Amino acid sequence: MIGTHAPTTIGELERLAGVNDRVTFWRSFASNGEGFRLGVAELKRRIAATGAIRCTEVAACRQCGCTDDRACMTEHGPCHWVEADLCSACAPTADKAVAA
Repeated sequence: MIGTHAPTTIGELERLAGVNDRVTFWRSFASNGEGFRLGVAELKRRIAATGAIRCTEVAACRQCGCTDDRACMTEHGPCHWVEADLCSACAPTADKAVAA
């Protein structure tokens, strides 16, 4: 039976994915500017491969990788979701990239 609990922290994702050495795991993504986002995607892939839990409920910003538990701080307080995978802190950045 597949669980329905959505992991809420990176530590929980790591545990469910079977990551025993956090430093080694995250170091493999450190050289890439999108390292956090790619690391979270890899954790989700590993968890999905086990069939133990669905991880699609964990939202992360496509620009910066922030989550509900690790929001960006802006001049107006913590960021919020403007799209399913885009936080309010990154929305202007995404708009500028499209315009350029």
